[in-house]
Amino acid sequence: MQQLNYIDLHKVYPKEPLKSETYTIDRIILDSNRVHHERVRSMMDGNDWLTRGLEADFPYVRLVKKGEGVMMSDTPMERNTNYHILDKANGDVLIFGLGLGLIILPLLQKENVKSITVVELYQDLIDVVAPILKKSDPKGKLTIIQGDCFEAHNIIDKTKKFDCIYGDIWISIDTDNYEEMKILTKNWKNRLNRDNPNSFIDHWLKDYLVKKIKKEKRESSLWW
Repeated sequence: MQQLNYIDLHKVYPKEPLKSETYTIDRIILDSNRVHHERVRSMMDGNDWLTRGLEADFPYVRLVKKGEGVMMSDTPMERNTNYHILDKANGDVLIFGLGLGLIILPLLQKENVKSITVVELYQDLIDVVAPILKKSDPKGKLTIIQGDCFEAHNIIDKTKKFDCIYGDIWISIDTDNYEEMKILTKNWKNRLNRDNPNSFIDHWLKDYLVKKIKKEKRESSLWW
């Protein structure tokens, strides 16, 4: 099996910030004190996995959405929570959410991935990120479509089947996201290539959110 590794985004994106109407792409370098603080805070919250592998003095690249804050970055948390997709993805891949292309870049190098179709809501993000990703796409695997993933059936060939469908549109880790995940799964499950035993549909941190919801239900029942 081909072993995939993430590409450090600071090697792909320019040092100077990139800006669009909605987004800014820049770098953040954490000193040792900030890293220690973040590790302690995540440990106290019971989420030490959020900062596991976080390095001081490393140029992390982040995507900041105007009015909402950091949408994503190439920190260890982002890498660790998406790595299973790098391992499982095969054939024709459909991804909801462009981001910085953290998972797209290694998937472009994966031999058994034939194509990658990305649905992204914001055209100004596409205008900034697409030219950078295309430089790493010599085989022309990548297609980026502007549209709403909840309404995208009319902009993607209805006869097209996908071997991997992955939703990654959420900024925060919130149990409310799970309801949208269920809607996307319902809307797109008929587009899976059922002839492929390795086909699947998944979403960012879905399993974690399912466990968290079950835990919250158990804890709330103790009060009754």
